[in-house]
Amino acid sequence: MKKIIKNVPIMLLSVVLLSSCESNNDDIDTTNQQTNEISLKSNTQSNFDLSKNADFVKFTEEYLNNFVAYSYYQQSKLGNKAEDFKRSMNDENMSIQQVENVYTAYGLDFDVILDYQTQANNLVYNVYTSYPEFDTMSEEQASSLIFTEMGEVIGGGQITIDNHDYPAVITPSEIWYCVVEAVGLGIASTIGMKQLKKNGVKIITKALTKTLSKFAGPIGAAIMIIDFGICLSDADAD
Repeated sequence: MKKIIKNVPIMLLSVVLLSSCESNNDDIDTTNQQTNEISLKSNTQSNFDLSKNADFVKFTEEYLNNFVAYSYYQQSKLGNKAEDFKRSMNDENMSIQQVENVYTAYGLDFDVILDYQTQANNLVYNVYTSYPEFDTMSEEQASSLIFTEMGEVIGGGQITIDNHDYPAVITPSEIWYCVVEAVGLGIASTIGMKQLKKNGVKIITKALTKTLSKFAGPIGAAIMIIDFGICLSDADAD
């Protein structure tokens, strides 16, 4: 492949900017307090470094391989009708039955779609339930951390991605670029998982995947996967 994307910005965690110090004591005290808070946050993050964890590295590899395979299946069926399909799915008030009807009308097997999405949900859920540190975070914070740590794993060159029949080799960096550009935090969504954990759910079934569809199940995922697939196809063409 001619174009290799080397540096992918993953600036999703908060960045605290300190105001320049002024001469009065109140401003100095405020600056010192902010500095101490930054130090505390930095230490907390360093104690929860998932990117160095072998299980998390394995999760990242399995998750992205599943996501690329999911995208390839959808793109291979849609062909040049991807944008039409996307417009047909662009109604958040659609029922699951209506969603299934749209998939079927475009030649996609809804059971296959649910299999891919359920596998993705379970991989994230396993990470979410494996670390008690997530219990003190909101679901949005958990998603952000998982997303950022996945980027660290890829940046460290620790994983291998199956090409899934794309004609040219697509590198992990290019795949992550497309994740950042087309999907964002949705790829690591933990929305709804806190309640599932409280309810003692051990594994996410297809039925549960349907209940999570409002954010990143068949409805939300349809849009994400199309944008991701188009991005990968562009990278593949280059």
